[in-house]
Amino acid sequence: MLILKNVSKTFTDTDTKILKNASLELKSGLNFIVGSSGSGKTTLLKMVAGLDQDYDGQIFHNGNPMKEFDSTQKQNYFHNSVGFVWQNFNLLKHLSVSDNVKIALALSDMTEKEKTDKVNKMLAKLRIIKLAEENVSKLSGGQKQRVAIARALINDPEIIIADEPTGALDKKTSEVIMSILNNVAKERLVIVVTHDKSLVKENNNCFLIKDKQISQITTSVKPEAKIRNSKEDKAKFSFSSIINLATKNFKGHFGKFVLTALVMVLSVFFIVLGTSGSVSNEQEQILNNLLEEKGNQLRDISIPTSAISGFGGDQDAETSLNIEQNVSEVLLQYQNDERLEYLIPSVSPKDMTVEIEGVLTDYKVPNSNSVANVNEVVAGRIPTHDNMEIALTQAFLDNNNLTAEDVLGKTMNITAGGYDWTTGEPVLMPIQFDGLTIVGIIDSTMTITNELQTYEIELEDSFIYGLDIAREMKIQTNSDEENISFNMRVKEIDDMIDIVNELRAKGITPLGHFEEIESIIKIDETTSTQTDFLSYVMTIVGVIGFVLVVVINAYLRKNEYAVLKSNAFSNGNLFCLNFAESFIITIISALIFFITLPVTNALSLKIINISITGSAGYSVIVFILAAVIMSIIGALIAKGTNIEKYLISGEN
Repeated sequence: MLILKNVSKTFTDTDTKILKNASLELKSGLNFIVGSSGSGKTTLLKMVAGLDQDYDGQIFHNGNPMKEFDSTQKQNYFHNSVGFVWQNFNLLKHLSVSDNVKIALALSDMTEKEKTDKVNKMLAKLRIIKLAEENVSKLSGGQKQRVAIARALINDPEIIIADEPTGALDKKTSEVIMSILNNVAKERLVIVVTHDKSLVKENNNCFLIKDKQISQITTSVKPEAKIRNSKEDKAKFSFSSIINLATKNFKGHFGKFVLTALVMVLSVFFIVLGTSGSVSNEQEQILNNLLEEKGNQLRDISIPTSAISGFGGDQDAETSLNIEQNVSEVLLQYQNDERLEYLIPSVSPKDMTVEIEGVLTDYKVPNSNSVANVNEVVAGRIPTHDNMEIALTQAFLDNNNLTAEDVLGKTMNITAGGYDWTTGEPVLMPIQFDGLTIVGIIDSTMTITNELQTYEIELEDSFIYGLDIAREMKIQTNSDEENISFNMRVKEIDDMIDIVNELRAKGITPLGHFEEIESIIKIDETTSTQTDFLSYVMTIVGVIGFVLVVVINAYLRKNEYAVLKSNAFSNGNLFCLNFAESFIITIISALIFFITLPVTNALSLKIINISITGSAGYSVIVFILAAVIMSIIGALIAKGTNIEKYLISGEN
């Protein structure tokens, strides 16, 4: 059954030779391996158990060289041929007696009922059936070792390897356990590795390891037990078995799993908050209020050729404004700038009399003494710069009982006046525009705010002209036809500051509300920088906290993983188990997350002014990734778990 031929073992790190050309044949019955501490008992146990394949010589199991076993052959050996009884029992403390024994049947193709029936028969045979539903942590040492023997026998292996099976028991209990192993040895090969020679009877097979050799010091007088045929059942971890064991582990590790679920909730919240959360701050609210108050005019930049203003009384002279500038270059630069919604010349003819083809004659337009103002385009479009086009105001249409359909596309003539400043004094000059095409209607409502109130006025004469018309007006008033005051409206508030800075860099003084916006944006950028850092920190904390808890929990379960491996669980089986457990934890975490999200969001908003506003789908993706990471971490730690380090007494 097991044959050792010229086996030598050297620990290369210390250059210590434990066995030298040792040979041994183990066929059946009860066989003791004894020797002094450090003689090589544990080393021999690991080799015949298939745990150590690094040696010289050969160990054959039913004629097959064990040092050449691949992972599949080793799994089959654990599943079909060998069962282990450990000194420290190595039972899974979170499971019942019955479930501990069922571990050895987890990779069989039996139904759950068949497994239960088989386990109950084994427990009854070992006289512990009444303890079936008891948690193993409540048992005595002798009872625990009976459970360990039941687990080793339940899969009906041909070999039982017992590592110091009485080492943790009193004398009376030891005798009971050895009696059980004697009975077991009637049907299979039982190997007992021990330092306690008192367990060996004169008629037992006993092998002594001494001076790197193995010698038989006693021989059994009993007839050899009938050699059992080796089973060839394929280890299979079915979906139902995975879910069943994962659920039992969740119940048994309830505290750890719930703690992990809560940490996952917090970690996912921090990660989602840090990567997709939105910042709520006072500056954003102020900007929104300003947009609501000023409307589209907040996006306007005025570029005057000249402007004079001042204050009387004790006002500081620095509050005065005196502008004289040539804006012809920037006028050409920004005509086709994609950041602008439109650019319009700031011209305002006085005392206009207008006539519209087939619609209106000799209508005198009231003077507002204000430059053109556009709130929004009501119909049509803003005039182009080279087709003698004009846009009228809605107020003009209303006062003449006209509609946009009445005037759009019609031609219009304007007789008006404009000031000639060539002498240094304003001289009103006649202006005449004929054949202007009406292309749009605008809302000229202007919002005015003072200390007492905010109110709106509509400017009837706030017509919008193309640049070619503005140049013609300049010609007719003997002014520089290229140096024309104009207004620009940016599409996005964020572009306003860039354009203002560009103008200032060219020595041009713009006018508008951008100073308010500039202050708000600077504060907002500072806040955003701080918030970005906080988001980064929260993301890192979330990831590290989650990974740390998962790693710690997995390390605390290394003994459990070793027990499963000794019962034929492969690395792939352990990954499936970890994935199922992670899935259960993730489902619970996600439920807690979404149920408590309104509360956690409110607290986050109150404390750090950040809240989750992204879709639930993103959070679900983070949960899925967390589950996969948890599974991989658990599987990697399980893969790195050595049976001999955690289960074999000689290694502890």
